Amino acid sequence: MDNRIFNINGKGREMLERTLDLALVQANKRGFASWIVDPERGLVLCWLDSAGTPFLGQVGASAVAEMVMEWLKTDKATAVPPGRMCENHHHDGSNSVGWQVYCEDWGYVGANEYAICAVRPAYLWHGK
Repeated sequence: MDNRIFNINGKGREMLERTLDLALVQANKRGFASWIVDPERGLVLCWLDSAGTPFLGQVGASAVAEMVMEWLKTDKATAVPPGRMCENHHHDGSNSVGWQVYCEDWGYVGANEYAICAVRPAYLWHGK
């Protein structure tokens, strides 16, 4: 599908694993083959091993979720700017830090046509 739209924010490893699994299904891929850290877009997960730093073969959502949760704790992750509607918005409630899994136009992440999705930190907004 050329007009993939994917944009989910949430919190925790279990929800992240399910979200990554859904991203694989939507992209019609069996697993993740490589990854790239993009300072503007976050951790980009690709289906082609030569598109970035390769995993040891194709890996599923469970293994990648574990890696992503660790990456989200790093300085490189916290330096990635949040996406639209995931900013540290000031309102009459509170915010907590979670993640956003997304792709951009044409199912790409930036100009990367081999991306399944990217992950970046996100603020989750909570009402009163």
